[in-house]
Amino acid sequence: MPRNSYECCFVTCVIIEIVLIGVTINYGLKYNDSLKYNQLKCNITRIEYPDKIPTTAEEYNNNFVKCDCGKRCVSDMGICTKIFTIDEHFGEKLLQNRYETFLSKCTFAETRCQNGEKNENRIYAIKQNIQNVVDKYKNYMAKSEFIDCYKYNDVYFLDNYNYLDETIGLCVFAGLLLITIVIILTCCTPQ
Repeated sequence: MPRNSYECCFVTCVIIEIVLIGVTINYGLKYNDSLKYNQLKCNITRIEYPDKIPTTAEEYNNNFVKCDCGKRCVSDMGICTKIFTIDEHFGEKLLQNRYETFLSKCTFAETRCQNGEKNENRIYAIKQNIQNVVDKYKNYMAKSEFIDCYKYNDVYFLDNYNYLDETIGLCVFAGLLLITIVIILTCCTPQ
């Protein structure tokens, strides 16, 4: 019986270690990419956002995204705010919030909207978005102020999150698990 528990523990640790190494490599590559982000000063040229409940399909498609509104509920009225800047070669470009969201059609997308199926909730959320997000960037645009932004692979984005904390944490955890595997191998060898 002790041999089986030793083997089970060892196999479990090895499987977890292999998964951890894969995840750590993934985050390490993301961190490596973040070192290549070019910091720029961006001029905001245009902002698109919803200011009322949509009445046409075009308004739904342009200013709203699907959002999770709770238990088995998905709403089509998650708020989509788009902020644009100018690229000297390609013209107007959508600013993304982060690099890894480069496929998103929004700079800021509301993906969770508790009680989002209710119109009064959506009206309130639209007003809050205008007050907390849109007004901030409209002020930059009105004053022609430049904001910090980043560019990588022709994608412009606002947040240069670099995954260093996750990479270090995973490396430490993978190292501790590797030490555990070595201890299991040296101390628990079957007689």
